[in-house]
Amino acid sequence: MNNATRVASADLWAAELRVMAATKNWLPGITPSLSLDGLGAMVAQIAVEQVLFDNGRRKALREVAWAELEVAAVDVSIDANNRVHDALSLLVEAAYHAKEAAVAENAVLRMSALAEVVALRSDSGYGDPGDGSSIMLRLAEMRDRQASSSRRQARALNELERLAGRHPEALSGADETIELGLVTEGLASLSVLRAAAERDRKDAEARASRAAMLPRIGLSGTMQRSDGETRSEVALLAGAEGVIGLGTRSAIAAQNARIAVAEQTLLQAKEDASRSMRRASADLLEMEASFDRMDSLIAMAHGTSSLYLAQFREGRRSIVEVVASFDTLWSLQSRKSQLWAEAERARLALGRDLGVLIDGREL
Repeated sequence: MNNATRVASADLWAAELRVMAATKNWLPGITPSLSLDGLGAMVAQIAVEQVLFDNGRRKALREVAWAELEVAAVDVSIDANNRVHDALSLLVEAAYHAKEAAVAENAVLRMSALAEVVALRSDSGYGDPGDGSSIMLRLAEMRDRQASSSRRQARALNELERLAGRHPEALSGADETIELGLVTEGLASLSVLRAAAERDRKDAEARASRAAMLPRIGLSGTMQRSDGETRSEVALLAGAEGVIGLGTRSAIAAQNARIAVAEQTLLQAKEDASRSMRRASADLLEMEASFDRMDSLIAMAHGTSSLYLAQFREGRRSIVEVVASFDTLWSLQSRKSQLWAEAERARLALGRDLGVLIDGREL
């Protein structure tokens, strides 16, 4: 658990305690006191006050506590989903570099086979001596690309180990399929949930502040004991907690304006989240279509490169044409890996925004 998670969890625990306290705010308030009078005698007093009508202030304060708890809960979910998103993004990055390393390894094998053919032709006096040098240079580039991808994969796994606190299981091979069937209907993004909780809190705070400006009615009872004598009295209380003046109406209007602003903020959050989700869904559909086309394109490129290599052995193709066909094949294979990684990152981002990357019961 990182520092941000600890802070969010602590805020949630504090909010739960405030809710527990607020649910009992309807009970009478008791104020004990112990003092000395002017003659040095001990005076003990206990006062009990019960609010009968306060224009809904205490109810609004309870709703404030519940709304603060909801805000804290959403913050914990946001932090947890961000953390899981970071970990899964590193896993996707490692898988992507594993795919790239596999593409480069396949390129090294095919280029090595081509280098053998070029060497045989050169030894037989049919080939250009410069072809062997260009092939060896290209082979070195592919080997460097393979090594670079392997290093990046290892670096991503090391970062994931530091983030997760334990070493992830070795990748046994990246899946070649993309599952884009993310269910988003009926789900609200965490930003919308937080805006809704903030709206509820500001609404309750405004109603509590507004009620505090209005008169309230209550009962007060006191019991005092001094010099062995006990006195008690009961009184009816009526008044306002604050000062009522010429600006009270404007102050109440200001509280109403806070509610309107919070409502507009929530509407804006819903609009932004809806627009972002539509854009993400459209991007995912486009990636899925592109990904589905890659297999047929790769099969065609693979057939072309094999044909060109066979024709090169027969002297009907130049080395430049064969290498170009190989480059086309590797480019398509690499593009397929990129589409896979881009789609997975997009899905992770969508899941993070919706808060579905981790089960809330595990928090």
